[in-house]
Amino acid sequence: RDLSMALALINKVFATFRDRSGLEVVCGDTELADVQRVFNSDQVKMAGGGGTDMGALIKEIANRKSPPQLLVVATDGDTGWCHRNDVPKKIPVVVALTNDCYRKQVPEWMTCVSLNP
Repeated sequence: RDLSMALALINKVFATFRDRSGLEVVCGDTELADVQRVFNSDQVKMAGGGGTDMGALIKEIANRKSPPQLLVVATDGDTGWCHRNDVPKKIPVVVALTNDCYRKQVPEWMTCVSLNP
């Protein structure tokens, strides 16, 4: 169910932003497992799936040699989170929650949206 919601989110991003260079999709749980350049959600191969620490993953992605312009994190929210000073301020972080009961755990400096119908 959660992975289906994450893929639906990727579909919405593709429908909204028509970019011929595709999207970089990063999968992982406690660390980066796979980076993919995709042109539709059918190309996404999910990786990871163990105990999660989105904070560690966000920090790793944000501090890559080629950091993202925007970081959208699809998660149930039952995870560790990083601190504001772990992520360059120029990178907005949007948390797409598949389970609203964890909304209060998401740091205030991140934008939080619900994927629940």
